[in-house]
Amino acid sequence: MEVSRIMRIVACVALITFNALTASPALATCPGQQKGKPSSRFILNGGEVLDKETGLNWQRCSLGMRWKDGKGCLGERRFLNLEEATKLAERAGSGWRLPSLTELGSLVDDRCGTPAVDNITFPDIGPPDDAMESPYWTSSPAVAGLFYFVDFMTGRADAHSKGFELAVRLTRSKH
Repeated sequence: MEVSRIMRIVACVALITFNALTASPALATCPGQQKGKPSSRFILNGGEVLDKETGLNWQRCSLGMRWKDGKGCLGERRFLNLEEATKLAERAGSGWRLPSLTELGSLVDDRCGTPAVDNITFPDIGPPDDAMESPYWTSSPAVAGLFYFVDFMTGRADAHSKGFELAVRLTRSKH
């Protein structure tokens, strides 16, 4: 019995070491993790950013926060159900809206590790919640009564019911 326990501990240590070693090269290539250098894919303009690959403008801060030059995103992320998120997006005006799954997923950069986005461009991602997640709503339906969200900690998509409260990042088409 004791040998089995020791083997499990050795296996866990090996897995942790493997993950740490394989994560290091990814972090070295994440544009937002290179000190002060956002990805060349993004054009930063105060509290907004233009994604040259998709042509979309994004708010750099989650709903509930505001951009302040020299300080970044101030305030606290608001966690909203899908109906509240949609209403606040409409009230924001100027074409701001909830992104689709494809649009929000386009911000995920597998090279970044955790969080799985360029955190120079989007400095408000994290810290993760108690479940080690940073989930954001999309406008895309999954199956009956469920809508997709993207977790910016892991870069994965999943679905929740409309009443679940998640963070929100708004987008709009390029003007």
